[in-house]
Amino acid sequence: MSTQQLPPEDVDIDIKGLLHEVWQRKIGIAIISAITGMALFAIFTSVSPKYLSDSRILIENRESVFTRTTERAGRANIIDKESIGSQVEVIYSDSVTLAVIKKLGLSKLGEFGAENKGSVISDVLVLFGIIERKEMTSPEAKILEKFKDQLKVYSIDNSRVIVVEFSSKNPKIAQSVANEMTVEYLKLQKEASLSATLDATQWLGPEIEKLRDKVRAAEAAVVSYRANSDILVGNNNASLATQQLSEISSELTRLRAERSNAQARVASMRKSLKKGSSLESVPEVANSVIVQRLRENQLAVSAQIADLSTSLLPNHPRLKALQSQSKGFDRQIKAAAKTILTGMQDNVGFTREKEDQLRVEMNRLKAESSRVGEAEVELRALEREATAERELLKSYLARYREADSRQNSRYVPVNARIISKANLPLKPYFPKIVPYSVAGSVAALILSVIGVLAGALINGRAFKPVGQSAQNETASDVRNDGSPESIKIYTEMNVVEVLAGLEKARVVIMSEGQDQLPSVSWKFTRNLALMGRNVVLIDLSAEQEASTAMLGGNNLMGIGDVMHGSIGLAQAVYRDRNSSAQIIPVGSGLVHNGQAGTDQLSQLIDGLSQNFDFLILDCSGSSADGIYPVAREDTIIVVNTGGDDIENCQILDESLSQRGYLDVVMMKADAQTPTPVNQAPIPQAA
Repeated sequence: MSTQQLPPEDVDIDIKGLLHEVWQRKIGIAIISAITGMALFAIFTSVSPKYLSDSRILIENRESVFTRTTERAGRANIIDKESIGSQVEVIYSDSVTLAVIKKLGLSKLGEFGAENKGSVISDVLVLFGIIERKEMTSPEAKILEKFKDQLKVYSIDNSRVIVVEFSSKNPKIAQSVANEMTVEYLKLQKEASLSATLDATQWLGPEIEKLRDKVRAAEAAVVSYRANSDILVGNNNASLATQQLSEISSELTRLRAERSNAQARVASMRKSLKKGSSLESVPEVANSVIVQRLRENQLAVSAQIADLSTSLLPNHPRLKALQSQSKGFDRQIKAAAKTILTGMQDNVGFTREKEDQLRVEMNRLKAESSRVGEAEVELRALEREATAERELLKSYLARYREADSRQNSRYVPVNARIISKANLPLKPYFPKIVPYSVAGSVAALILSVIGVLAGALINGRAFKPVGQSAQNETASDVRNDGSPESIKIYTEMNVVEVLAGLEKARVVIMSEGQDQLPSVSWKFTRNLALMGRNVVLIDLSAEQEASTAMLGGNNLMGIGDVMHGSIGLAQAVYRDRNSSAQIIPVGSGLVHNGQAGTDQLSQLIDGLSQNFDFLILDCSGSSADGIYPVAREDTIIVVNTGGDDIENCQILDESLSQRGYLDVVMMKADAQTPTPVNQAPIPQAA
């Protein structure tokens, strides 16, 4: 931040003077323009006219869904900008142009052959090495160069249309060349496609024969390996050992379940016999034919006993015999149950022996399945090889048949078609005599006017001194009548906004003149704090207006007490009552005490500047020498001035500059005085 200086002398461009200069030379300008127009008219009249004709080609996919090859059946050819550009280069190639030159016999025409003789101008250009002497080149190269100079091939933006333009002195030649270029291009494309198809057919034939032998050998290797490795295939293309292992595993699982069920029934029957409970609850006993007959006979005897009990006494021999016979049935049923239990136990043993046999067979099949699995790894590798060779043979056969059918039928669609043939031009396109002559005259007129204006600017006639009214002061500039220099004086908010844009800064606020001006340091501090900056104010002024405005009193311990060792630095830091800013009063007994006191004060201030974004030092009433202990070369010096005494401002600015303070800002303070507030200060640790 520095003051702004106006130049010692200011000039302005004299618009009226420039127009006067042009008007004085109007006759010469008009003569130059007229001579230029007439010369151009004569030159263009003597030039042989040229005619331009063009034909247009549309690049598109001409292959139909019925004739598209197999590999392209699912997608169409992609035509992008690069493809269009490539086709433009093909049309412009030597093969197409030479074919057209030969077909139309252009080498016999004077425009391309006999008239191409050297001239004086061409001899001079050859002498200086600007162009090559065409006599050293072949006649064919000369014709080709002349032909390409008159040929123009380009594509229209955002389209697939290619334009072929040709200019000639003969309108019929322009038409014929443009049409023949498109025809020859389509012919060349078709021949290139047929040649590619023929090459593919010649290459695919021997390759197919080789692949057939490879397919036979691969399939024979698969069959031979399968037979030698004893790999038998069952249902679902699975090995026989694997299927048998699965079946035996299922049977073994069934037998285990059946044996477990039989063991449970045996245990249940054994428990019933041991307890002497009814055996009819056991299904095997209840379903036995012997037990059922014994139970029927027992029921018949019980019925007889019940019938005879009504007519005979209990001790009658007949009743005793029947009762004895009934008890015998129970013994017989129990004996039959034991027999059934024995049979069930034998069945469990038989099932266990069958399980053991199946387990032995399953272990054998596991070993066989493992061997077959290892052999199948090699078998699958052979099958993959045979399948790959077979698929490659199929694809080659399909491509060979397609290529052979196209070659025999000579059917090769070209991805381009002519959408517009060249017409016979009726009017020449060059030269446009009247428009070119008028344009040349206007250009000569403009260049002549520019030359006159440039001459006036060079010799100084285009400038004039600035009038006294143009040098009036602006609202923010105050100028001394006796000095050519001026000093920029800013407002408070301008200075605050500029300071807020800095990352860190140390600011010393001074006052100018003998009259004591109100302190502005506390307003600076509050505004920066309200902008979210971390700021601290050190009040070193004698009046301590900042301490009164921010803390409500000035009789507080501060930095002087810290230097004397009465308190710590944390006890001397207070917080503003209306913002987040912090303030350190001057305290009592602030004496520099020679160089040691100055160094101690500088160290304290340097330490505080490390902890805050902005360090504001209120040095109102101090001189340029008085701020030495607290200011450095990069310190921003803000001088509070009334805005009227410019001479004192200049003297103070020069004094500060001589002491190495480069960032000096002159500021006019707002007319506002702080209002003391009777409120206890709030200490805040640094």
